[in-house]
Amino acid sequence: MRFWPRRRLPKVKTGDDGVSLVDGKDFTTFEWRSVVRIEAFKIDLYTVDCIAIEFTLDDGVRVCMHEDFEGFTSLVKEIERVFDGIPDEWWTTVAFPAFEENRTLLWARPPK
Repeated sequence: MRFWPRRRLPKVKTGDDGVSLVDGKDFTTFEWRSVVRIEAFKIDLYTVDCIAIEFTLDDGVRVCMHEDFEGFTSLVKEIERVFDGIPDEWWTTVAFPAFEENRTLLWARPPK
């Protein structure tokens, strides 16, 4: 899993087909259809927490984005639109109690 330093964060761009993370000249993309699992959790930064979303893709790659990324709010809205069954209260479940990871499954591809 790749974490970016807080001083230079990629921009999250969502579209009908998937997600792009743009970091200067570098970028990472994946399609919605390649997602097999979505989890949310908190990163303890000692004085504050940061909520993150981790996507597991069908090739086993995990991509993590957190609330300090530009475009994160749009990402949250888009995954709630694209993936059926994401619990309405997931943000509160992850946010409280403070300074706990509170890893929460948001969505998983049903078995075939």
